Amino acid sequence: MTAQISKLREAPLVRGKGLLLTDEEERRALAYINGVEWKFAKTMPQWPHSYTVVTWNPHLETEFRWLAGMIQRDGIREQWAKGRYATGLYVGSYKYWIMSAPKDCILINRADVIASGPSKPLK
Repeated sequence: MTAQISKLREAPLVRGKGLLLTDEEERRALAYINGVEWKFAKTMPQWPHSYTVVTWNPHLETEFRWLAGMIQRDGIREQWAKGRYATGLYVGSYKYWIMSAPKDCILINRADVIASGPSKPLK
């Protein structure tokens, strides 16, 4: 099983709806993602995920807002619990989502979709 997960994590990124559209967007997103702290959301163990808060890295707020905007603009609206929806953007093996408008949001969430399985896209 571990070998299968490793192989999936190394698969090339497919471009399209719900995914970053260009190599430059992917590079920029990964620079931000890899440059900030992600904290496990221990208050929601039934939905394992992590989050980062804009105020933890105020010098990167421009990049935070850019990624939040990408999530809203290019993400896929999916159901994650009965009657609950979020728009997710996939980068590598993670799905990223926000819970408010990019200009107002204070955190970005992420979940490992290989470990937790994908959400159900809306049709």
